[in-house]
Amino acid sequence: MAIKWLDAKRLQGTNAERTGMTGIPAARTPNFEDNFINADEWTQKPDSSPNADWFISDGFMNISIIRDNNPTPSTRNNNFTHDLEDELGSGNTVSDTWVWRFRFELTAYTNAANNSGYPGGITICNQPANVSSATSGYYGIQFFTMTGQTLENPPAGGSSARIGTTGKEYAVSYFENQTVLGGNSSGQWTALTTAASVDQVFYVEIIRNSLTLVTCNIYSNDTYTTLTETKTIAIPSTFSNRDLRYIRAFTGGDDMSGGSVLKYKIDDMEFYDNATSTDTTPNLPNGTIFNETDTYKYFMFDGTDTWNQMVSS
Repeated sequence: MAIKWLDAKRLQGTNAERTGMTGIPAARTPNFEDNFINADEWTQKPDSSPNADWFISDGFMNISIIRDNNPTPSTRNNNFTHDLEDELGSGNTVSDTWVWRFRFELTAYTNAANNSGYPGGITICNQPANVSSATSGYYGIQFFTMTGQTLENPPAGGSSARIGTTGKEYAVSYFENQTVLGGNSSGQWTALTTAASVDQVFYVEIIRNSLTLVTCNIYSNDTYTTLTETKTIAIPSTFSNRDLRYIRAFTGGDDMSGGSVLKYKIDDMEFYDNATSTDTTPNLPNGTIFNETDTYKYFMFDGTDTWNQMVSS
């Protein structure tokens, strides 16, 4: 039988029907997901990348950056970009809250003698694929990585804080009316304690809790149950939503000397719009009573995710 509403706060049905509403919360369906078997969901710019080993296939988005192999700052535009308008509908952008998950694997990083390292990452932003990463005036929330910086984190008394000192190679950050690399600016990032190591794999969950708060969780397993660490970053009210709609993998670019290397892979991506959790629970008021017709038991809903059995006096 189907669940029957007896009044605004009383339901009737079987035990299976009640537990199907809660227990282990049901998984929310992502608005967008990709396991990167092919590049169909992504636009790559330039159309023929000057960097070797930029490709999507066989289950990975593969990014390979070698200093001096990237175009100069005025022309660089290496990126993979997906337009979430495809899932959210024409003219729509992401909501004030969302959850974004992906697998991250660091496959190589080295630092040349100039100790400048290399930046890269992935962002949800308002910057389309055909706009150079060197162009300012854009907004985004990002997972940022930087290897090789010798600056302190931040430099004592300095105004040019940077991600990238040893043990602080990853951060959750934002860029505001800047280039995509603006998330490396002072005060716009929170460093993770997870330190970089070759062949490292972890699972990233970024939650837009509200317009002014973002949480980054790092997990060691693909079920997102073993939490390694969690960090937050405050987003200024001047950022607001800014019509974010693109997922963009990006890198830095320059014409400096040296041969620093940064290589990483992205996989198993999921994006959930208008959510702060990937689970669903019943939209029922606190105190709702459920009468199980097959067990003759009564349960009361606690307003969150739990049914408590009622005891007759």
